[in-house]
Amino acid sequence: MIAAQAPRREPAECAIEIDRAPLPTTLIKALAEVTVTMSRSQATTGVLRFDTHRDERGEWIVQDSGHLAPWKPIAITAHFGSHSEEVMRGFIKQIDVDYPASMGAASVRVAVQDETLALDREHIRRVWAATGSDGGTNGGSDGGTVSDGQIVRELVSQTFVDVVADPGTSHTSLCQDATAAVFLRQRARALGFELYARAGVLYFEQTALDGEPQPAIMVYAGSESNCAGLSIHYNGHMPDGVRVDRAAEVGHENTSSTFRSRLALLGSQSAESQKSSLKPFEWRMARPYGAGQAQVEAAAQATADRNAWKLIAEGELDGTRYGHVLLTHRTVEVDGVGSTFGGRYYVDEVTHTFSPAGYSQQFRLLRNATGQS
Repeated sequence: MIAAQAPRREPAECAIEIDRAPLPTTLIKALAEVTVTMSRSQATTGVLRFDTHRDERGEWIVQDSGHLAPWKPIAITAHFGSHSEEVMRGFIKQIDVDYPASMGAASVRVAVQDETLALDREHIRRVWAATGSDGGTNGGSDGGTVSDGQIVRELVSQTFVDVVADPGTSHTSLCQDATAAVFLRQRARALGFELYARAGVLYFEQTALDGEPQPAIMVYAGSESNCAGLSIHYNGHMPDGVRVDRAAEVGHENTSSTFRSRLALLGSQSAESQKSSLKPFEWRMARPYGAGQAQVEAAAQATADRNAWKLIAEGELDGTRYGHVLLTHRTVEVDGVGSTFGGRYYVDEVTHTFSPAGYSQQFRLLRNATGQS
């Protein structure tokens, strides 16, 4: 374990299991740093960096230990004295060993990824369609269609202990020409869904902003402060709506529809520029060739929701003072920055770093409003 010292609080510690067994003492002593990056748009990844040396038998204590190999299961947990919280679980993806000119600087770098790595092993070419007369397992019962949620469940049932999947859109047929990991990421982006793995469960769902927020990020709060620095950026040059043009069903004129964000506001005042004296702020979206109307509308809605995140907050938490693992895909309160920018944010990305210097969490938060809600 790597301990991070903090006054008046028990240091946060990082515990690692490989192949469901605790990391041996020899490897714990050689462990120099652990980083884990969670992101709403990518799989959770991490790096374990070891210092290594050769023993009297000519064996290297890390790379020759027999404990590190690609595809071994790995779990990383943060201990906060009285309680523990999982940071990530997954597999070892890659091992890099560096033998520089100075033998004392030799090192081993172990790259890891969450359990979605197991979905990236087989390239699948398949047309997903409703159940036919052969009684296949990839079908739906809603008027001869198959939903995104049904596809997700079939693709990942062999990998995850549980799946939480919203229906998404329904398709008479949907072509897959990629691994399950790539295909599901494409579908999530097209729908504006969240796709992530956590604690053995795969989530494929709409953005949820109404859940219980995580413990607050405290800025300039005296002895209760846990934030080492915070910057907030308010980008007004993001459109408030997405316009889609299409040919009229009757006649020769085009018709258009405008899509605005449907996400709940994380504050009292929308970050949109509707109150300005300027023309409505809308951008047109090109219609993909061959896309059906339902798919185009879903993509437009997803784009409008992404454009609503006009506020970005970036900073760093003292992990020991915070006492928790800050998670993506959930909300968190920011306190101490005033009534305009204080309030609830959505967690977009977090990089957790354990080292002898401490446990830090660099974060990126999103918001679609100002003011206290």
